[in-house]
Amino acid sequence: MPLRFRHLLLAGALFLLVLIVYWPVRQFDFVNYDDDLYVYENANVSAGLTGQGLRWAFTAFHAANWHPLTWVSHMLDCDAFGLRAGGHHMTSVAWHGANAALLFLVLATCTGAFWTSGFVAALFAVHPAHVESVAWISERKDVLSTCFGLLAIGAYLEFAGVRGRGAARHEGQAAGSAPPHGRWGWYGAAVLAFALALLSKPMLVTLPALLILLDFWPLGRLGREAGSVRRALVEKWPFWFLSAGSVVLTVHAQWTAGAVRSLQHVPFLLRLDNALMSSVAYIGKLIWPHPLAVFYPFRRHVGGFEMAAALALLLAITTLVWLQRRHRPYLLMGWMWYGVTVAPVIGLVQVGNQAMADRYTYLPSIGLTLAVALLVREGWDRAWRRAAPHVRQLATYCGATVVILVLVAAVCVTRLTLAAWSGSIPLFEQALRVTRGNWLAHNNLAFACEHAGRVDQAIAHYHAAIQLVPDYVVARYNLGNLLTRLGRYAEAEVQFRAALQYAPRDARTLTNFGACLLAQGRPAEAALILREAIALDPQRPEAFNNLGNALAEVGDRDAAVAQYRASLRLDPEFSDARNNLGVALGACGDAAGAEREFRETIRRCPDSLEAYYNLGITLSQQGRTAEAVAAFQHVVAVAPGYAEAAARLAALQGAGALDGDRGGERPVQPP
Repeated sequence: MPLRFRHLLLAGALFLLVLIVYWPVRQFDFVNYDDDLYVYENANVSAGLTGQGLRWAFTAFHAANWHPLTWVSHMLDCDAFGLRAGGHHMTSVAWHGANAALLFLVLATCTGAFWTSGFVAALFAVHPAHVESVAWISERKDVLSTCFGLLAIGAYLEFAGVRGRGAARHEGQAAGSAPPHGRWGWYGAAVLAFALALLSKPMLVTLPALLILLDFWPLGRLGREAGSVRRALVEKWPFWFLSAGSVVLTVHAQWTAGAVRSLQHVPFLLRLDNALMSSVAYIGKLIWPHPLAVFYPFRRHVGGFEMAAALALLLAITTLVWLQRRHRPYLLMGWMWYGVTVAPVIGLVQVGNQAMADRYTYLPSIGLTLAVALLVREGWDRAWRRAAPHVRQLATYCGATVVILVLVAAVCVTRLTLAAWSGSIPLFEQALRVTRGNWLAHNNLAFACEHAGRVDQAIAHYHAAIQLVPDYVVARYNLGNLLTRLGRYAEAEVQFRAALQYAPRDARTLTNFGACLLAQGRPAEAALILREAIALDPQRPEAFNNLGNALAEVGDRDAAVAQYRASLRLDPEFSDARNNLGVALGACGDAAGAEREFRETIRRCPDSLEAYYNLGITLSQQGRTAEAVAAFQHVVAVAPGYAEAAARLAALQGAGALDGDRGGERPVQPP
């Protein structure tokens, strides 16, 4: 079998393996952890690929990141699949399959170890620690950036002239010398692929250092000649330049979004403790990857003994691989690959609230797995050469069996881990089972239970989150919203006031607190709160709508009309605001304007029964009985329990007239 065909055949088999293992995700849903920010509540993304969306992707720092290519990828999925989550999931699976195939081709090319490279790539394809990167739609950036990163490495290998036998092979060049002029096209391709990787996720900023590690081994470009290291560093100046630019943009995006935690919030000693512990924990997860969780809470104390033990272990491994750098250079390369790629995410610059994350093993795992696989292969080869012929045959069967068992075990655990990602409830129930003090899991599970109609469970989990972290504003905000919808306004007010005590300038909380006060019949207080919300964030249509409701309640209908119009300028599709505008116009005596707004509401939102109901009232007041009857009949047909509509329909059909109100009794905009 020709070597090239054999490579492509195994690469295709790896891609197919990924599809088989991850096939269940086609039936998975979005989860309520970042998927809303990235896809289903992101209007710029869910609209598909548009000119406006492209401009937004390259200029916005949404979700505390700048990764325009990731946004474009999600937009294309929305064009192809709409908001059917299964299609989005399968796109991520396809990217992961491509990564597994590319990883094999890259490793086989530069090491010449066909079967060892195949094993490393297969384990990468099915390792349970990588489920988070693949099955979480919001982590598309992981699989996307890694794909372009591997393409950059592959192009760099062509530039370096490698032909794959684990040493320097540059067709007669001395180690460390410049490649032939004709290969600079591959260099340009590597730089381009690296730029695309950074446009997908900034974690690839360390790729220039990885190329230098590859120069050390297996390329052997860092020879003993004077200046070879300096030449390798200078040679990669475009890569360093792109990395520096990505770092600046990323820090700016995370800082402006408030995602970077201050030293006051997370002291340096605590960060150092977490960095050491997580660096060791990632290694542990690669060896024994069960159970896993979507979120690991930050430990709030420094474990002196554990911290010292972790430091000692890391130093011991570093010392051992350094001592072996001449005889087994792949150990140093693999260990440094892990250290270099995990460094940006170990938390010395703490971003977010997680102590660690399984997705952070996606790229770093490659170096460790390759080093261990090559070490085992070397030991195997030595034992093979010394063994008797009949022992060799037995050893071959045993070795193949062990490899198959390892991969089968990984597949089984991956399938178990994958089941948790089928929806928000199983995902966060799993997190609560395997972690302690997981306030975020309580909050997100509560949110999922709330939308599944499991209200009592939702309230219990919100309270659990607040008990763990009393200043957890999001949980208090969510609980306040739920209690408002349940009509438990006094309890909701307690939660909103507590949230504002910790975050007094949170416009979202102020907006919904105003709605809560309005529901209690306190429109004057609500108006004060809502004006403050608008002053803090004049881009919230809900705040203008709620303020309009408050002003209408105190009788200032002209001012209410102005607020509703302001809300619609921000969001023309806001059906409640348009419906409320119609009610306010009718109360001001503008029946034609009211009818126009009700009909426009129905055109934009055909499911709005309130608009049909209010249209029926307006038409009946104008003596247009037949049209009013049709409007009320539609409401009753869709919602037979709508008593007010049924009563008005009966009155019209019985008496042919209605006296009337203008439908001014309008529910407040729900939080």
